[in-house]
Amino acid sequence: MGAGSSTAWKLLLLTAGTLGLAACASPTGGAAPGPAEGIDSLSERLAGLVERLGPGLVQIRTGPAAGPGARPPAAGFIVDASGIVLTVAHAVPGEDRVDVGLSDGRRLHGSVIGRDARTDLAVVRVEDGGDLTALPLGDSDRIRVGEIVLALGHPYGLLRAASLGIVSWKGPPPEGGLPGFDFLHTDALVNPGNSGGPLVNLAGEVIGVNSLAARNGSMGIAVPASLVELVLPRLVAEGRVSWGWLGVDLGADRDDAREEGGQAMSGVLVRGVTPGGPAQEAGLAAGDRLVAVDGEAIERPRDLHRLLMAPPEGRRARIDVLRDGRRREIEVSLRPYGETGGDIRAGIDFPSIAPRDHRMDGTF
Repeated sequence: MGAGSSTAWKLLLLTAGTLGLAACASPTGGAAPGPAEGIDSLSERLAGLVERLGPGLVQIRTGPAAGPGARPPAAGFIVDASGIVLTVAHAVPGEDRVDVGLSDGRRLHGSVIGRDARTDLAVVRVEDGGDLTALPLGDSDRIRVGEIVLALGHPYGLLRAASLGIVSWKGPPPEGGLPGFDFLHTDALVNPGNSGGPLVNLAGEVIGVNSLAARNGSMGIAVPASLVELVLPRLVAEGRVSWGWLGVDLGADRDDAREEGGQAMSGVLVRGVTPGGPAQEAGLAAGDRLVAVDGEAIERPRDLHRLLMAPPEGRRARIDVLRDGRRREIEVSLRPYGETGGDIRAGIDFPSIAPRDHRMDGTF
């Protein structure tokens, strides 16, 4: 089935669901909207959404447009009206200056002021853009599998294109990505040129940043907005993110929230430690439950990232641990998490982006 027929089927199914809900909600004897009315209503809503968000979408070019060294353009979107643009790090590898195309046809100079390879996020500051239109971030944690989404971008150079889909799955990122966050998997088409563009819900909120795609376009992966909110301030202020590394495998949020003895357990459960890693050297072991770092409580795995984002060189973190029902404090010498490598442009197979300085094991 081609992309066009796939989209048509999506529209028919979505419209059928809308009509069914309308019929259930109508008073006894009331007439439910007909198929044409339902399709027109959904179509108008989607078209209005694309038009409203269009001014916040940008195109990013690096290097020459053609010839040796040419790279395909990527997408990005404005997150602050003063001229802060968010895109993906793999679209601006090693670049300091980029060309930013706005929806009104203007092309402005931009400076790459921050990038983080581990999350595949980068920030560009646009010069002399005036008062720009910023797109709001939504709550990706509340997005459910099955919700309707639009992927916006410039696939194959087609400016301000949109593709329709749903959130197909929420779960861990591809190998080497940041654990502890539910990345958004979608069947909305994500092709070369969509990377860096927003994945939006029907409220017009950005719930993810399109980052990866399978070669056949059957599945795209977006960095969740919850992770964007953690990383973006650091990239703007410091230009980079210093990730500390413990070398512990914490598993998934839903597994760590189990109840024991009829009471919910605090902290997060250590499922394993990396041989020779900081955690093992400090005496942490599988079965320990991490409850605090330097006095700040840990409720879920992502809290550990936030608490370990300070520059790790020479830092010793005090970690409170529950072991055999007793609380103890263990001091750990953090190490910096290695930079990742590999080509992760949309349109290629899901990559392996293992860090260089220790074995890739999905640990924190």
